[in-house]
Amino acid sequence: MRIRTPGKIQEQLWLLGREESGVYLLKGDDGFTMINGGLSYIIPELLQQEEIYRSTGDIDVVSKKLVSYLYDKNPDYFLTPEIFLEVYRQMVRHIASAMEGKD
Repeated sequence: MRIRTPGKIQEQLWLLGREESGVYLLKGDDGFTMINGGLSYIIPELLQQEEIYRSTGDIDVVSKKLVSYLYDKNPDYFLTPEIFLEVYRQMVRHIASAMEGKD
């Protein structure tokens, strides 16, 4: 579930701030904690990675597609595709592990 509107989410959990730069306030019996929620703008990319992984089940295929998408949008990016391939492999490996309940 993606929460977009600040306010109470459920008992003892609130979203404060804005959708793009929010903070979650989690209250417990002995105190509270604030959790940074300011990276909501990356959610569409994470969902895309999950969707591609679900359709292929192959970490290398997903990583190569993501590199291709990145360089289609940013052909003059200063890092090489080989570097991003390794970065994406690590990210997708983590996502796959979490999706399979191993993380």
